[in-house]
Amino acid sequence: MKSFLIVFLVISLALVYSERVQHQTSVRQPNERRLSKIEETAHENHRKMIKEFKTKFGGLKDNCFPRPNGGCRCVEKGPDNQEKTVMYDRKDIDTKCRLSSRTA
Repeated sequence: MKSFLIVFLVISLALVYSERVQHQTSVRQPNERRLSKIEETAHENHRKMIKEFKTKFGGLKDNCFPRPNGGCRCVEKGPDNQEKTVMYDRKDIDTKCRLSSRTA
């Protein structure tokens, strides 16, 4: 009789555990769908941001960015391969910061 009760108890615990596992996996699926919608929104926002950056900085050389008061800031490598930041005024923006027709 004791062995029957032990077997019955083990089987009932196994069934309860398997039902809980199935319930947890069914609960996770809607969350995964929601995450995919969030990821899609994030990817779309990222695409919009990249497009905006390309329109703002498209005509500038690599590592050059416009300054709010005019001119640009460029990160250039010196002869000893050390990076240095160079600020150009408004008058130099066309010659120093913009892509020339030869490099475009």
